[in-house]
Amino acid sequence: MKAIGKHGYLARRGNTLYFRRGVPADVRDAFAGRSQVWVSLRTSSIAVARSRLQREIDKFEATLAAARGEVPPAVIASAPYVPKAKEIEICVRDAFQARMERVQPLRRNDAQQVAAARLRLEDLKAFQRSVTASQGLLGESPPLDVQWQCEALCEHQGWLLSETSDLWWMLVDMVARAQIEAAERQIQSLEGRPSSVVDLAFAPEQYLGDARATEGGAAHLGPAVSLLELFDGYVKERKPSPATVKSFRAKVRSFQAFLGHDDARRITKRDIALWKDQLLETGKADGSPLGAKTVRETYLPAIKSTLKHGVAGGQLTENVAAGVTVAGRRTPPRLRSAGFTDTEARQILSATMCKRSKRLSPERERAIRWIPWLLAYTGARVNEIAQLRVEDVKAVDGIWTLTITPEAGSTKDGNARVVALHPHIVEQGFPEMVGRLQGRVFFDPSRARCGSDENPQSKKVGEHLARWVRDQVGIIDPRVKPNHGWRHRFKTIARDCRMIPEVRDYIQGHAPRNESEAYGDISPKATLTEICRIRPYEI
Repeated sequence: MKAIGKHGYLARRGNTLYFRRGVPADVRDAFAGRSQVWVSLRTSSIAVARSRLQREIDKFEATLAAARGEVPPAVIASAPYVPKAKEIEICVRDAFQARMERVQPLRRNDAQQVAAARLRLEDLKAFQRSVTASQGLLGESPPLDVQWQCEALCEHQGWLLSETSDLWWMLVDMVARAQIEAAERQIQSLEGRPSSVVDLAFAPEQYLGDARATEGGAAHLGPAVSLLELFDGYVKERKPSPATVKSFRAKVRSFQAFLGHDDARRITKRDIALWKDQLLETGKADGSPLGAKTVRETYLPAIKSTLKHGVAGGQLTENVAAGVTVAGRRTPPRLRSAGFTDTEARQILSATMCKRSKRLSPERERAIRWIPWLLAYTGARVNEIAQLRVEDVKAVDGIWTLTITPEAGSTKDGNARVVALHPHIVEQGFPEMVGRLQGRVFFDPSRARCGSDENPQSKKVGEHLARWVRDQVGIIDPRVKPNHGWRHRFKTIARDCRMIPEVRDYIQGHAPRNESEAYGDISPKATLTEICRIRPYEI
């Protein structure tokens, strides 16, 4: 009896392979009191046994989970993979080369060893001739060492080959030839002769051909690994924000279209570099170039994260995108602040007080009236404010607050924070207005047409508000963003009025600058103290 295979679940008794698994003491009643389970897989081939093994593992795990009152684990079985003939040749040659590199020097002119090697060589040649003539149809089994090497290759490469198939006997023939070549070279060494190639299938020219065949991913060995499926696995495991999923998926599809295929195993570092160059030259929809920062910080990370997930999961051996970057030019000098000026801020806030078209929905009316004020006094992201629910505006210890939480929608870091409302917003009646509503403050979920987590209604609110700032208010300077300009302005004012930095960053949803700032909580009282340092806007 010999244990082999992954986790030792595969064992051999005589010529038959079995599924073998130890039974934990607490669930042996469910397995008829047995301490071990043995199930015959009804084959002597590891390649065939591997395809049957997973089914027995699933049954065992389901019984184990049921005995413990647990939900049986979801097991994803690997799809069978049948290699190409060229792949079999390349893998056998690689295995032969690795074996020859491990051979220890032999004692020369040892007549007994030479005789044994020649006898072994004749047996191998006789078997190889019969295989060539009949392709195994005569029913002759391979020598045990040939059989074991074939099974080991199948197990290592994940191949599923029937012992009656032409490809299986091609593998047997190739392995037997490798054994013959090894024996010939052993005899050459024992007799003190220079080592030379006997079978041209193992000549240096063949290895050069193998290298050319696999260079650049033209014929990578093994089953294809879908780039898009790797990305879906990354999303499932890491759970990035819906906005990140939408952005990254578009970048992965862009790269897939550039490659012309979806096999992650065929991707090379050169492919990444060429794609990067194309983006920098004609990356936009109109054929104009993308900026170096955009390629470096949005396009490349999508591919790097996807391939990194493939390496971590064992589907890939290397993240070829690692280390690829865009040098780019130095950022040009900023000619103005990214935040609104005093004049622009007053212009926008004054416009919120004006009458608007009666055709505007109540939700859009409220968004124009209140969101700029909330952005001005909190420095929050526009989507964080646009997704507010009625229950997110409440008094805590006598202080009116906003709760910005992923329960309402997306937050960049996935964390919630409670921020005090500036007294000026309270005086204008924002809490009372919210108190008369139900559900969402700035949009009506029942009016959603085709919204999704990746394209939520709150985003549409922010886009509408940006158009209003540009088209109706007249803030058209492209160097300041119509919503994000408040975020930059808040940081500037916070520095001017000497807000405590860690409270200022918490209010805006920025990560703590060091480990010590992450300790403890920041209360609504603390945020109110710092927000009150901002002088009320005079409109």
